[in-house]
Amino acid sequence: MLRGPSVCGLQLLHEERQLTIYTNTRDPQQQQAAYRAALRFRGKDWKAQGMNLERPHFEVRKYSTLQWLQVRYLAT
Repeated sequence: MLRGPSVCGLQLLHEERQLTIYTNTRDPQQQQAAYRAALRFRGKDWKAQGMNLERPHFEVRKYSTLQWLQVRYLAT
């Protein structure tokens, strides 16, 4: 069975300078993998903005129907 990616989205709270990563899993290893991927993708930009990237906040969310359809399409 193909599984969708663990990241549902990202949010930066500029007032608190905090990174929130929305995932569809509670697995700490997958959450940390999503965090590392986000840092590789935008970490330099976020650090330049003064964001606190040391302790991201993870929120578990479910995919919407549209997101699941997109994931299934990409998986095929």
